[in-house]
Amino acid sequence: MDIDAIKQLADQIRGEVGKAVIGQADTVDLMLTALFSGGHILLEGPPGTAKTLLTQCFAAAIAAATRAKAALEGRDYVVPDDVKSLSLPALRHRVILSPAAEIEGRTTDDTLIEIIEQTAAPR
Repeated sequence: MDIDAIKQLADQIRGEVGKAVIGQADTVDLMLTALFSGGHILLEGPPGTAKTLLTQCFAAAIAAATRAKAALEGRDYVVPDDVKSLSLPALRHRVILSPAAEIEGRTTDDTLIEIIEQTAAPR
């Protein structure tokens, strides 16, 4: 992804999340940073501060981003490659490698790419 595509995707995710969650712009920016840098994020806070809602909205925005990517490419449908192209940034923060995998020199991206390549597209 080039920087313009990342900026466009980030703006779209901010807009979608902002429709449902108010007052969490800094947290959304941190989540975007983690998404694009391959980092992790732990949302902490007292009950009732929209942590779950924020996470759900963020995931829904990423799904919408796959539809937007298809639209930018002139299609009104999503193909598996659209999902695959966004799957690494969307999933890498959710995978924790075992110590054995780390000793072998495997990375989170290696593991995810292997899973993505082995996953058949739905028909």
